[in-house]
Amino acid sequence: MKLNERTPPRKFLCGPKHDVEISDCGDLALEDDEMVALKFAKRSHLDIVKKDWGFYGTPSLNARLKREGFLAFLSKSHEGKFYILLAHRKKMFSFKRYLKKENHTICANLSNL
Repeated sequence: MKLNERTPPRKFLCGPKHDVEISDCGDLALEDDEMVALKFAKRSHLDIVKKDWGFYGTPSLNARLKREGFLAFLSKSHEGKFYILLAHRKKMFSFKRYLKKENHTICANLSNL
């Protein structure tokens, strides 16, 4: 694993109104079959695994991801672009508010497949 921290972070605006500032903090390069965990809360995290063909972007949708408190959704943006969004079950009110503000439509709840 190789981490290249970007200090200071590169900042850019996004969203339909260009009012959301994102801080690009760096790059993480994984070798094949290496995994990193992204921490959300004390007991919730998301594992990402690099394979020679690409990535496992989430743990199993109907088992480990669910146990970590996340739900997976396929959404469509106001520009017609599709995204996989992972929302924590304790943050659904905030998630729904975000969808409305950013004009995203949920196409499928991938956790219920």
